[in-house]
Amino acid sequence: RFYFNIIIQLQGVDIMGHSIVKGIAYFETFSEARSIAAKVGGRVVEYGRGFAVQYRVSGPYYPENK
Repeated sequence: RFYFNIIIQLQGVDIMGHSIVKGIAYFETFSEARSIAAKVGGRVVEYGRGFAVQYRVSGPYYPENK
C-alpha cells in the first residue's frame, strides 16, 4: 500500500477523466475543468499536464478544501 501511494504521488493516476498529481486534479479538456470551476466558483488554469481548477488567484487548487 505504501508503494502504491508513492507511485500515485510521483506519476499521477487517471481517475474518471482526470489525473491527480500531488493533490491537484488535472483535466484533459478545458470543458471538463470549466464545469468543475462553475460548480466551485473557481477559475481554469492551463498547465502541461492539463487543465487545473483554482479556487482563487494565488489560492489552492481543486479538490483541496477552500
